[in-house]
Amino acid sequence: MAEREQAARHNLEESAQRADINHREDLLEAQRAHTRAVFVLELIGQIFGVTVALACTAGAIYTAIIGAHPVVSIALVGLPIAAIIKALRASPANSKVRQP
Repeated sequence: MAEREQAARHNLEESAQRADINHREDLLEAQRAHTRAVFVLELIGQIFGVTVALACTAGAIYTAIIGAHPVVSIALVGLPIAAIIKALRASPANSKVRQP
């Protein structure tokens, strides 16, 4: 009788451990998927940022060549510079909140 109870207890503990391991593996896979998604989104943002910066710089050069008012060229160059400064100031490396 005691042996059967002990075997049943061992089976119950083993199934609980298997369930815990499976749950932790599922959580790990979800975290990996989230990390990949964040990486892709940040990469897309960087690509768009470079595209906008290059377009603004090209526009500033073009307006300077055609002889537009200098304020237009300054504004077109200032836009990506302001965006880069904002991105650098808001980066997680400069954050004052420390994560454990």
